Formats: sequence, C-alpha cells, structure tokens
Amino acid sequence: MIHSGIEAHGHYIMEECLGTFTPGLDTVLSRTVGNEFVGGVVYTAHTGRSCQMHQWGATPRWIDVDMLWAAFHYPFVQLDYDCVLGLVRASHSHTLAVNAKYGFKEAARIKAVYPGDDLVILQMFKHECRWLKLRPRSIVSG
Repeated sequence: MIHSGIEAHGHYIMEECLGTFTPGLDTVLSRTVGNEFVGGVVYTAHTGRSCQMHQWGATPRWIDVDMLWAAFHYPFVQLDYDCVLGLVRASHSHTLAVNAKYGFKEAARIKAVYPGDDLVILQMFKHECRWLKLRPRSIVSG
C-alpha cells in the first residue's frame, strides 16, 4: 500500500539519503507490503516550479507500478511542477543507472562537493515523464 505523510518514513528515507526530513516543508510518499515499510520518496526544496526528489528502497523491488505512478504524479500533476531534480554522488553508479532507467538525465556535475567525490544533478521534465501514462491499481492512503 502507498501512504502519504508518515513522518517516521520521511525521516528514515532522508537519513538513508544523507539528508534531513522537515515536517511541514517536505512531503513523503512511502510504500508498505503487509506491515513492512519497504521504501519511499521525499520531496524537498520546493521552488514553485520544481522540487528535489529523494528515493530509497529496502530492496530492488521496493517500487512497483503504483509507487512509480504516485512518485511522479505528485510533483507533475498535483503540484503542476515543470521538473524534478535528483542529487546523487558521482561514485554511486548504481543509483545513477537506476535513475537513468526512470528517465532522469544528467543536468550538471559539480566537482568536489563531497570529500573525494563530485555531485551529479539529475533532472526530469514533466513532458518527458512516461510514468504519468500509468494507471494506478490501488489508492494512495493519507
């Protein structure tokens, strides 16, 4: 099941992403299987036209069709944003590859942001998002 607004999930996702979840400013969508939290997405740094999207999953299969739809429907349809951004360490090749499969493209690379590592800024525009064509099978709970 997909949930909206479970603060504990937001804190956990952002800890795994080496960030901070700020209730009241950030938004969290998370997925459970049975009673087990398996992953989710936190949206931060809202500008009115874009936001940052932070993803974390306990297993490679944490994200299903419903979660993909919800993850992109929220910023692109509910908020009517033009794009979403992802910030990834350059050495995290698996994360970069997964995000490329989702449709993110490298927008910029900033040198020496992390000790011994660069920052890759990924971007996806609304008109490029193929996940908005999906139809969810279950309802997001809130």
